[in-house]
Amino acid sequence: MKLAYDNQFGYLPALLDELKVPRSSQMLVFSKTSLQRDYITPENPRAIFFNDDVYIGYIPGAPNLEISTVDPKLGGTFYRLENEKVRKPEFVRDHDCLRCHGAAAHTRCPGTPRAQHRHGSNGRTRCAQRGQ
Repeated sequence: MKLAYDNQFGYLPALLDELKVPRSSQMLVFSKTSLQRDYITPENPRAIFFNDDVYIGYIPGAPNLEISTVDPKLGGTFYRLENEKVRKPEFVRDHDCLRCHGAAAHTRCPGTPRAQHRHGSNGRTRCAQRGQ
């Protein structure tokens, strides 16, 4: 997969096109439920784009795009893609995501949350507060 780099959004537009994720799927998340939580603020929320096969997280100014998909054998699998211009962008499997998205929290199969979480005044969930 060859991804073009956009000066404003990095690899996000090319990745959305390549994975056939509609821009209209965008939802904004204000909670600090990301390993890149230090970049999320009320003025700078995380945008999540999705289709039936993949979720893509984008936080303006953050160093990585966040990608989540489902493997038939492993369940939820997570990747990051450096969102700085590089010669050959690479997807890196991100096992750190399993701290909150791991099997224990999701009926023995890693994945995305199926319920709402309570958030503190700092925007972080209980899981994120433990995983500092």
